[in-house]
Amino acid sequence: MVSFELTNAQSTPVSNPRIGIACVDSAGAIIGGGSNYPELVPAGGRIKVDANVIVSGEPSSCSVFTGAPTDWGTTTIPSASAAASGSAASAFETWINQFTAQDWAGQYTTLVSAQQTLISKDRYVSCRSSGGTMTMKWVGVISTQEVAADPIPGTSASLPSTLVKASVQVSGVTMPIDAHMYKEAGTWKWAMTQENLKGCKVI
Repeated sequence: MVSFELTNAQSTPVSNPRIGIACVDSAGAIIGGGSNYPELVPAGGRIKVDANVIVSGEPSSCSVFTGAPTDWGTTTIPSASAAASGSAASAFETWINQFTAQDWAGQYTTLVSAQQTLISKDRYVSCRSSGGTMTMKWVGVISTQEVAADPIPGTSASLPSTLVKASVQVSGVTMPIDAHMYKEAGTWKWAMTQENLKGCKVI
């Protein structure tokens, strides 16, 4: 159970706003979440919201995302399939699909080579398989941003990357997520965070 305060700065009351909660572990990985639809937030007022969350471990923190009321319709986000084939966004979508399918061996194939020297495929698969896993469903791309020289965590290497910000659904709640996709030898690769590397016992 999480509790928080929701404020309505508008001059009109808001009915049934979409509230999404995303919880992460100490490494910043999403381990659960929840949702709520408060009946009414008065004009210029505030209310206390209590929401149940489902997590696969002990969360380090939980963040709240407020969406439009249910009667406002939904905002269309461009699908990753609309992105050019071989784009950073489509590579991130593939990573999300592999995460949901628990295809850890497939994920390791596109891990940046600098980090493959730090952790073996068997160790990565074993590490990922031993932890709780959330199911994520790709919704669409929010934005992309080019980064000229992006350091690769845990190494002294750096590569050009594209920061992809996307929208996914976790436990029925739509929330933002991002990743740095590195261009290496003409192929889009991804990198583990420093915390993830430590958690998987770098070898």
